[in-house]
Amino acid sequence: MNTNILQKATKNPLYLFLLKRIKHSITIKIFLKKILWNFSYFQSNGPTYTILKRLVQEKGSNVFFINIGANDGLSGDFLFEFIYKNKWPGILVEPVEFVFERLKQVYQDIPGIIFENSAISDRNDKQNFYYLKRNNVLPAGYDQIGSFNRDHLLNHSNMFPGLEEYIVEKEVNCVSIEGLLDKYCQKVVDIIHIDAEGYDYQILKKIPFSKIKPSVIVFESIHLTTDEITNSKTLLTKNGYKIVQDGPNLLAHCYQMEL
Repeated sequence: MNTNILQKATKNPLYLFLLKRIKHSITIKIFLKKILWNFSYFQSNGPTYTILKRLVQEKGSNVFFINIGANDGLSGDFLFEFIYKNKWPGILVEPVEFVFERLKQVYQDIPGIIFENSAISDRNDKQNFYYLKRNNVLPAGYDQIGSFNRDHLLNHSNMFPGLEEYIVEKEVNCVSIEGLLDKYCQKVVDIIHIDAEGYDYQILKKIPFSKIKPSVIVFESIHLTTDEITNSKTLLTKNGYKIVQDGPNLLAHCYQMEL
Protein backbone atom coordinates (compact mmCIF):
# COMPACT_ATOMS: atom_id res chain seq x y z
CA MET A 1 0.00 0.00 0.00
CA ASN A 2 1.28 3.48 -0.91
CA THR A 3 1.80 5.21 2.44
CA ASN A 4 1.99 8.67 0.83
CA ILE A 5 -1.49 8.24 -0.59
CA LEU A 6 -2.79 6.99 2.75
CA GLN A 7 -1.22 9.91 4.60
CA LYS A 8 -2.75 12.44 2.22
CA ALA A 9 -6.13 10.74 2.40
CA THR A 10 -6.26 10.76 6.18
CA LYS A 11 -5.35 14.46 6.28
CA ASN A 12 -8.21 15.26 3.95
CA PRO A 13 -10.96 17.19 5.80
CA LEU A 14 -13.64 15.15 4.02
CA TYR A 15 -12.06 11.90 5.23
CA LEU A 16 -11.90 13.20 8.81
CA PHE A 17 -15.47 14.46 8.61
CA LEU A 18 -16.77 11.12 7.33
CA LEU A 19 -14.82 9.19 9.94
CA LYS A 20 -16.27 11.28 12.75
CA ARG A 21 -19.79 11.13 11.34
CA ILE A 22 -19.98 7.33 11.17
CA LYS A 23 -22.42 6.93 14.01
CA HIS A 24 -23.21 3.24 13.87
CA SER A 25 -20.26 1.63 12.06
CA ILE A 26 -18.15 0.85 15.11
CA THR A 27 -16.53 -2.07 13.29
CA ILE A 28 -15.38 0.21 10.47
CA LYS A 29 -13.90 2.73 12.91
CA ILE A 30 -11.96 0.02 14.71
CA PHE A 31 -10.76 -1.42 11.40
CA LEU A 32 -9.48 1.97 10.22
CA LYS A 33 -7.68 2.61 13.49
CA LYS A 34 -5.98 -0.78 13.33
CA ILE A 35 -4.77 -0.03 9.80
CA LEU A 36 -3.24 3.26 10.93
CA TRP A 37 -1.35 1.51 13.76
CA ASN A 38 0.87 -0.06 11.11
CA PHE A 39 2.19 3.29 9.91
CA SER A 40 4.70 5.08 12.12
CA TYR A 41 3.54 8.39 10.64
CA PHE A 42 0.35 8.14 12.70
CA GLN A 43 1.92 6.93 15.92
CA SER A 44 2.14 9.47 18.70
CA ASN A 45 5.50 10.20 20.27
CA GLY A 46 4.26 12.47 23.04
CA PRO A 47 5.00 12.05 26.75
CA THR A 48 1.88 10.00 27.51
CA TYR A 49 2.52 7.59 24.65
CA THR A 50 6.16 7.22 25.76
CA ILE A 51 5.17 6.43 29.34
CA LEU A 52 2.53 3.90 28.26
CA LYS A 53 5.07 2.12 26.06
CA ARG A 54 7.35 1.94 29.10
CA LEU A 55 4.50 0.43 31.08
CA VAL A 56 3.96 -2.19 28.38
CA GLN A 57 7.66 -3.09 28.47
CA GLU A 58 7.48 -3.59 32.22
CA LYS A 59 4.11 -5.25 32.70
CA GLY A 60 2.86 -6.37 29.28
CA SER A 61 -0.82 -7.26 29.55
CA ASN A 62 -0.77 -7.15 33.35
CA VAL A 63 -1.94 -3.53 33.49
CA PHE A 64 -5.23 -2.43 35.06
CA PHE A 65 -6.76 0.92 34.10
CA ILE A 66 -9.70 3.10 35.04
CA ASN A 67 -10.99 5.36 32.28
CA ILE A 68 -13.35 8.02 33.64
CA GLY A 69 -15.43 9.75 30.99
CA ALA A 70 -14.56 7.05 28.47
CA ASN A 71 -17.09 8.27 25.88
CA ASP A 72 -17.26 5.65 23.09
CA GLY A 73 -13.67 4.51 23.61
CA LEU A 74 -12.67 5.63 20.12
CA SER A 75 -12.93 9.40 19.87
CA GLY A 76 -9.49 10.78 20.69
CA ASP A 77 -8.83 8.10 23.31
CA PHE A 78 -5.10 7.40 23.61
CA LEU A 79 -5.78 4.25 25.64
CA PHE A 80 -7.65 2.51 22.83
CA GLU A 81 -4.58 1.22 21.00
CA PHE A 82 -2.92 -0.04 24.19
CA ILE A 83 -6.05 -1.77 25.46
CA TYR A 84 -6.67 -3.51 22.14
CA LYS A 85 -3.08 -4.52 21.48
CA ASN A 86 -2.28 -5.68 25.01
CA LYS A 87 -5.72 -6.85 26.17
CA TRP A 88 -5.53 -4.67 29.26
CA PRO A 89 -8.32 -5.25 31.78
CA GLY A 90 -9.95 -2.22 33.33
CA ILE A 91 -13.03 -0.20 34.16
CA LEU A 92 -14.68 2.05 31.59
CA VAL A 93 -16.91 4.71 33.15
CA GLU A 94 -19.42 6.62 31.01
CA PRO A 95 -22.70 8.20 32.25
CA VAL A 96 -24.50 8.98 28.96
CA GLU A 97 -26.53 5.93 28.00
CA PHE A 98 -26.46 6.10 24.19
CA VAL A 99 -22.70 6.75 24.25
CA PHE A 100 -22.27 3.94 26.78
CA GLU A 101 -23.93 1.51 24.36
CA ARG A 102 -21.35 2.39 21.70
CA LEU A 103 -18.59 1.95 24.27
CA LYS A 104 -19.76 -1.59 24.98
CA GLN A 105 -19.70 -2.40 21.27
CA VAL A 106 -16.12 -1.18 20.94
CA TYR A 107 -14.73 -3.30 23.77
CA GLN A 108 -17.10 -6.26 23.75
CA ASP A 109 -14.36 -8.63 22.56
CA ILE A 110 -11.75 -7.60 25.13
CA PRO A 111 -11.74 -9.91 28.18
CA GLY A 112 -11.51 -8.34 31.61
CA ILE A 113 -13.29 -5.10 30.70
CA ILE A 114 -15.82 -3.78 33.21
CA PHE A 115 -18.48 -1.34 31.97
CA GLU A 116 -19.84 1.17 34.48
CA ASN A 117 -22.77 3.33 33.32
CA SER A 118 -22.25 6.05 35.94
CA ALA A 119 -20.66 9.40 36.56
CA ILE A 120 -17.80 9.75 39.03
CA SER A 121 -18.61 12.10 41.88
CA ASP A 122 -17.59 12.64 45.49
CA ARG A 123 -20.38 10.40 46.76
CA ASN A 124 -22.46 7.38 45.84
CA ASP A 125 -25.91 8.67 44.90
CA LYS A 126 -27.83 10.15 41.97
CA GLN A 127 -27.22 13.62 40.57
CA ASN A 128 -28.47 15.73 37.68
CA PHE A 129 -26.22 15.50 34.63
CA TYR A 130 -26.39 17.56 31.43
CA TYR A 131 -25.59 16.35 27.92
CA LEU A 132 -26.70 16.81 24.32
CA LYS A 133 -29.23 14.29 23.09
CA ARG A 134 -28.42 12.03 20.18
CA ASN A 135 -28.91 13.79 16.85
CA ASN A 136 -27.61 14.06 13.29
CA VAL A 137 -27.61 17.85 13.17
CA LEU A 138 -24.79 19.05 15.42
CA PRO A 139 -21.15 18.59 14.35
CA ALA A 140 -19.24 15.52 15.48
CA GLY A 141 -18.05 15.71 19.08
CA TYR A 142 -21.31 17.03 20.52
CA ASP A 143 -21.60 13.87 22.64
CA GLN A 144 -18.29 14.54 24.40
CA ILE A 145 -19.20 17.57 26.54
CA GLY A 146 -21.54 16.11 29.17
CA SER A 147 -21.19 17.73 32.59
CA PHE A 148 -22.76 18.29 36.00
CA ASN A 149 -22.65 21.98 35.04
CA ARG A 150 -25.14 23.14 32.40
CA ASP A 151 -23.08 26.26 31.74
CA HIS A 152 -20.20 24.07 30.61
CA LEU A 153 -22.32 22.92 27.68
CA LEU A 154 -23.41 26.48 26.89
CA ASN A 155 -19.76 27.52 26.76
CA HIS A 156 -19.43 25.30 23.67
CA SER A 157 -22.11 27.17 21.71
CA ASN A 158 -19.53 28.47 19.24
CA MET A 159 -18.57 24.88 18.38
CA PHE A 160 -22.13 23.57 18.33
CA PRO A 161 -24.49 26.37 17.23
CA GLY A 162 -28.04 25.85 18.45
CA LEU A 163 -27.04 23.31 21.07
CA GLU A 164 -29.50 24.76 23.60
CA GLU A 165 -32.42 22.89 22.07
CA TYR A 166 -30.58 19.58 22.43
CA ILE A 167 -29.64 19.87 26.11
CA VAL A 168 -30.94 17.05 28.28
CA GLU A 169 -31.02 17.13 32.07
CA LYS A 170 -31.10 13.64 33.51
CA GLU A 171 -30.56 12.11 36.91
CA VAL A 172 -27.69 9.63 36.61
CA ASN A 173 -26.11 7.12 38.92
CA CYS A 174 -22.95 8.44 40.58
CA VAL A 175 -20.14 6.66 42.35
CA SER A 176 -16.96 7.85 44.03
CA ILE A 177 -13.59 6.45 42.97
CA GLU A 178 -13.31 4.69 46.30
CA GLY A 179 -16.82 3.32 45.84
CA LEU A 180 -15.86 2.10 42.37
CA LEU A 181 -12.81 0.27 43.74
CA ASP A 182 -14.90 -1.31 46.49
CA LYS A 183 -17.66 -2.32 44.08
CA TYR A 184 -15.27 -4.33 41.93
CA CYS A 185 -12.86 -5.34 44.73
CA GLN A 186 -9.98 -3.71 42.87
CA LYS A 187 -6.86 -3.13 44.94
CA VAL A 188 -4.28 -2.45 42.22
CA VAL A 189 -4.65 0.27 39.57
CA ASP A 190 -1.86 1.13 37.13
CA ILE A 191 -3.51 3.90 35.09
CA ILE A 192 -6.22 6.43 35.80
CA HIS A 193 -7.46 8.56 32.92
CA ILE A 194 -9.90 11.37 33.66
CA ASP A 195 -11.80 13.32 31.01
CA ALA A 196 -14.59 14.95 32.97
CA GLU A 197 -15.16 18.27 31.21
CA GLY A 198 -13.99 20.57 33.99
CA TYR A 199 -14.76 18.25 36.91
CA ASP A 200 -11.34 16.60 36.66
CA TYR A 201 -9.77 18.15 39.75
CA GLN A 202 -12.79 17.25 41.89
CA ILE A 203 -12.24 13.61 40.90
CA LEU A 204 -8.46 13.76 41.18
CA LYS A 205 -8.49 14.99 44.77
CA LYS A 206 -10.70 12.05 45.79
CA ILE A 207 -8.26 9.39 44.60
CA PRO A 208 -7.44 7.33 47.73
CA PHE A 209 -3.65 7.44 47.40
CA SER A 210 -3.36 5.62 50.73
CA LYS A 211 -4.96 2.60 49.05
CA ILE A 212 -3.79 2.78 45.44
CA LYS A 213 -0.76 4.31 43.72
CA PRO A 214 -1.26 4.34 39.93
CA SER A 215 1.95 4.57 37.92
CA VAL A 216 0.21 6.90 35.47
CA ILE A 217 -2.52 9.51 35.91
CA VAL A 218 -3.72 11.57 32.94
CA PHE A 219 -6.41 14.21 33.22
CA GLU A 220 -7.75 17.00 31.05
CA SER A 221 -6.58 20.39 32.29
CA ILE A 222 -7.87 22.82 29.66
CA HIS A 223 -11.21 23.35 31.44
CA LEU A 224 -9.69 23.79 34.90
CA THR A 225 -9.14 27.11 36.65
CA THR A 226 -5.63 28.32 37.42
CA ASP A 227 -6.15 27.46 41.09
CA GLU A 228 -7.35 23.96 40.24
CA ILE A 229 -4.30 23.33 38.07
CA THR A 230 -2.01 24.58 40.83
CA ASN A 231 -3.79 22.46 43.44
CA SER A 232 -3.65 19.42 41.15
CA LYS A 233 0.09 19.76 40.72
CA THR A 234 0.60 20.26 44.45
CA LEU A 235 -1.45 17.17 45.29
CA LEU A 236 0.35 14.99 42.77
CA THR A 237 3.83 16.23 43.66
CA LYS A 238 3.07 15.57 47.32
CA ASN A 239 2.25 11.98 46.38
CA GLY A 240 5.51 11.46 44.53
CA TYR A 241 4.52 12.14 40.92
CA LYS A 242 6.38 13.94 38.17
CA ILE A 243 4.12 16.19 36.11
CA VAL A 244 4.29 16.98 32.40
CA GLN A 245 1.92 18.96 30.19
CA ASP A 246 0.86 16.92 27.18
CA GLY A 247 -1.43 18.89 24.92
CA PRO A 248 -4.77 19.47 26.68
CA ASN A 249 -3.83 17.01 29.43
CA LEU A 250 -1.58 16.88 32.45
CA LEU A 251 0.40 13.66 32.77
CA ALA A 252 1.52 12.50 36.21
CA HIS A 253 3.89 9.53 36.42
CA CYS A 254 6.21 7.76 38.83
CA TYR A 255 9.05 6.99 36.41
CA GLN A 256 12.59 8.30 36.78
CA MET A 257 12.87 9.51 33.21
CA GLU A 258 12.88 12.82 31.37
CA LEU A 259 10.11 13.46 28.86
